[in-house]
Formats: sequence, C-alpha cells, structure tokens
Amino acid sequence: MSTNLGAIQLDVGGAPLQVEPALGEVEIGANGLMIQSGQSKGQIGVFDVNLMQGFQRMGASGFIPQAEATRITDFSSDGVVQGYYEDSNVNPTTAMATLIEITRAFEAVSNLSERVSEAQKSAITILGSRT
Repeated sequence: MSTNLGAIQLDVGGAPLQVEPALGEVEIGANGLMIQSGQSKGQIGVFDVNLMQGFQRMGASGFIPQAEATRITDFSSDGVVQGYYEDSNVNPTTAMATLIEITRAFEAVSNLSERVSEAQKSAITILGSRT
C-alpha cells in the first residue's frame, strides 16, 4: 500500500501492506490495524527510533535511522492517526517573515538606544560647560 506521497507502508514485520482499491475505504486504528470491508489487511508497523545515533533524510518528512528501530506495542501515548501525515511544524515563509520583523525591531531599538546615549552625552557637555 502506498501513501498519497508515494511511500510504501510496511507491516510490523517490515513487509509491504496490500489493500484492494475495489473493496472501498480502509479504516486504520490507533494501533495501526487496517480493516477493509470487515477484513483485517494487516497492521502498520509503528516504531521508536533513537535519532541521536544518526539518520539520513528521505523526502520532506521521512528519515532512515542508523540505529535499530524498536517496535511500539503500547499505544496509550503513541499510535497512528488516519488521514494525517507528519510534517514540519515550521512554515518557512512565516518563520522568515517573523525573523525579518524581529531584526527590524532590534535595529530600531538599537538606533534609539544610540540616540538616547548621544543625547545624554550632549546634555552632560552642555550642562558641564555652564558651570
């Protein structure tokens, strides 16, 4: 079974999952169990990996871990959500616009600070020369 991004879904043993398009919708439970027309079609493999041991990027949101993956069997905190795919939580366009805005604000405050400092020096010079 391939996703809308073209990736093949693997079962818990690492074998490709297969569904029949003619049989209709596929329902996927939080534990990855796939049901189509009342029949079990397999269970999507859900694994935990240690990315601190290294990985190789694959596509927009995929990766290949260097270390051995551990199969998740407790789905109380981890699992599958049908109809979604994992992607970055950062929008590059919004992040860049925010960065530019912050940079401009920093420059404005920095310039204001320099002007205040120059005004203080000028005031001290003027007041010091009057005595």
